[in-house]
Amino acid sequence: MGDVFNNSGYPFVDVGSGGDVDGLIRFCEQTLNAIDEDTIVIPGHGPVTNYETLGNYVAMVRTVRDRIQAMIDQGLSLDDISAAKPTADFDPIYGPEAASLGFVNRVYTDLSRKQQR
Repeated sequence: MGDVFNNSGYPFVDVGSGGDVDGLIRFCEQTLNAIDEDTIVIPGHGPVTNYETLGNYVAMVRTVRDRIQAMIDQGLSLDDISAAKPTADFDPIYGPEAASLGFVNRVYTDLSRKQQR
């Protein structure tokens, strides 16, 4: 799975090098469609895992993306969105709030750029 799937925390969306959150979701969904519940999944970071864990990861990324997009649509700034803690319910699984701030920043940066186009 390379760096697209981080089984040890929040993903790093490499917006500066052309990466985007929708591409990350799309790649992981395509992978899920190509494998089954018995497939061993080898992430770019973290322990070897399974179909279910990858599915949960995709659901988390999609949920956080949708939350941040809704807040962008309301005109909120990155600071406002970070303060709203859009990852709070996922922090016990993917890392402490401090770790989520980089993820929120990258998703915000990606979605904001798309909205400006």
